[in-house]
Parts: sequence; structure tokens; C-alpha cells
Amino acid sequence: MDELGGELVVRPETVPHLGHAEALREFASNFELSPLSTKGLEIERRYGERVRLDRDTDLYGLAKWVIENSVPWIACQKKCPASSYCPLAAPRSIWGSADDDRCGVMGNAIGTFIFCAGSTLRVRSPRRLQALVDTARLYADLALSSMQSLGTALSPGVLRWWATSAADSMRGSTLHISGLSQSVLESWSLMSSSGPRSILWLFEGTSEMLFFSSLLRAHHGEAFVPSRAIDLGGIGSMKNAKLLVRQKCTEGMEPLLLLDSGSVDDDKRVESFVGAGLIRRKNVLRFRKDFESSFPKQFLATIFGNLIAVQHRTALEEALRAYRRRRSRGFTSEFKAALRSHGMRPEDASVYVNDKKVRAARQMADHLRPHLQRILSSSSRTPEIERVIRRVVESTRDYSRPLGSAPYRARLAEQKSQPS
Repeated sequence: MDELGGELVVRPETVPHLGHAEALREFASNFELSPLSTKGLEIERRYGERVRLDRDTDLYGLAKWVIENSVPWIACQKKCPASSYCPLAAPRSIWGSADDDRCGVMGNAIGTFIFCAGSTLRVRSPRRLQALVDTARLYADLALSSMQSLGTALSPGVLRWWATSAADSMRGSTLHISGLSQSVLESWSLMSSSGPRSILWLFEGTSEMLFFSSLLRAHHGEAFVPSRAIDLGGIGSMKNAKLLVRQKCTEGMEPLLLLDSGSVDDDKRVESFVGAGLIRRKNVLRFRKDFESSFPKQFLATIFGNLIAVQHRTALEEALRAYRRRRSRGFTSEFKAALRSHGMRPEDASVYVNDKKVRAARQMADHLRPHLQRILSSSSRTPEIERVIRRVVESTRDYSRPLGSAPYRARLAEQKSQPS
């Protein structure tokens, strides 16, 4: 016992304690270190005190500074509920508790995060370095809370400890960890972004999604990511889409929403997204009426005339005359109304027009793809659909690589130089 330092429990030293300078230095030897612009980075300590780094250093110096100013000293056996199973806890001695030490869980979480994330994501700018520091500290809080809650999950005696408040304590712990996880993801998006954020296109319906996805793929080629074009399935689904949009925002994406002109209730749904900070107001695009009405009248007549049955041509002509009126809600609404006036049941009229809309969207995209470069380069007064095409297609600021990278800029320049 004396040879072992009087320890009652001897744990194999399989996990290095990065809160100790020598272990952190050895861990740093696994990475290529280079000077970083770290001077001026800040950490907010307890009670609002702010500590500022007064020099430039590398990832090792940064991790050491963050650990020294963020990780508390603690008597593991007395203060931490995870001490009995934590591989980094200072073991008790036969003469009493061990000396206070920096929390190994938080120290290791900060050290590994700064080295791994900082090197693999090539964090260099002061803004991203600050986000790296902030995210590392949140990640350490999350690691410690998760470690401590593990004891609750594994201990049958939890009911005896907390009596009737056991369930509430479990729920509170879970909510705390959930909140920390959300904070880590939000901070992570700031750290991992090397430039403008990736666009997430949200389209009100299938027709718009198919049409614009076709043009986006034609313009951006293999860089277009189809999963970033989402069909909301109608304005009524926007409330259900909030969870998805919030998750994508934490991943660093910038939502762009394209909608038909709607009712007051529709406007309120849109405002709920803007008010929650999920979508910037400038990224909400709305047609004056609807998607189909943004095309020239003769173009609509040609496309839909090739798709509908002969007996419905009169209804189509009535819709084409009516949708340009000021009080009209748009072409598709007028077409459904015309079909109903000719004896078609309302539900059948809706199914019929919606089917033709989807087929028409594909044909519209096929017609406009050869003219896409002319549309994108035009600055003159053009039909509404062409203005929306320019806004949507050119909204892309990042795909699988930054838009500012030299190869991608060269490819875009080559595409734009090709004759229409």
C-alpha cells in the first residue's frame, strides 16, 4: 500500500488527464501545430468576469489557456456524483480524500475538442477561433453533465435518494442536457462555417420544388445537393416544418423560403418563422399570386394545353382570362373554379389540377433550361418568373465546398461565359 501511495483503488492509467500540463503536451505531439491569430480571444468566467488572451499561440497554447481559465478544481470524491465510476477521478487514500484536482472530464473534453475540431476544420480566422473556444467550453459542460447523469441511470437506489422527486430530477437532468446539446450545435455552426452559410431551399409545393431543383442542378452541376431542396407540401405544413428548419439552422444552413401569395393566416405562419429567428425576412420570397401565374399567359396556354383532355379546354381558356384580374388568387385557383363550374366535383377538380401542375412544372423546366444563362445574365424588365429564377438560382453561396474557392469560382466563370 505504501508503495502505491496509499491508494485503496488503483486504476490503470489508460486515459490521460489533459488537465495536467504534461499529458496535454504529450497529446499535442500528435498534431501539426502552427501559429494562430489568437490574441484578443475572450472567455467569460463566473460572475461576468472576462479573461482575454494577450498573445498569439498555437492549438496547444490555446487549449492550455482555455483549460486553465475554464476547468474548476474539485475534490472529486466529495463533490462529484460521478466520482465512483469516472476514470479520471482522483482516488481516495487510506488517510482521507485526495487533493483537489482539475475536473478530468471537462479538461479532456476541452483538450480533445480544440485539437480535433481546430485541426480537421482548419479553424484560422479570429471569429472562428472564438467560436471554437466557446463551443469547447459548452462541449465540456455537456460532457460533465452527461457523465453525472449516467450515475442516476445506473443506480437502483435513486428512488431512495430523491424519494418522490426522483422522476422530476431525472426530467430536469434530461432537459438540462438537451439544452446544452442545442447550445453546442448552435455554437458549432458558427465555428465550422468557413464563409457564407449553405442555402436550404424551402418550397411551398411539389411543382416549385421540381421546377427549381431542375434549374439548380443545370446551373451548379454536381455541386447541387438535392436534399437541400425541400417540399413543404403546402403552407399548412409550415408549422410542422419548424423542427426541421431549426435543426438545419444548427447545422449552419441558411433557409430561403418561396411561397405563393397567401391569406392573413399564411402571413402569420411566415412571421412565426421570422420572429423565431429561423428565416431572415429578406429570404422570404413570395409570388404576386402563385407559381404558375408568374409565367407569361401564352406560355401557360401552351404547356397546359398539351396536358389536359380536350373536354377541359374551355375551362382552361376561362382560367387564362380570369387569372390576370386584380382580385384573382391565381391561375390554379381559377382553373379549379372553372372545372367546378363545368360540373366536376370539387375534390376531383383539385386532384386533376394538382396532377397537371406537377407535370407542367417538369415541362416548364425543360423549356427554360436551355435559356438559363440568358435569364441569369439579364438585367432588363422581365416576366416575374425570370426574376424569381435569378433570386433562387443565384442564392447559392456554398455547396460541398466554399463558393470562394478558386476551382469553384473558375467553374462558375466558365459556365457563365458559355453562349446561351
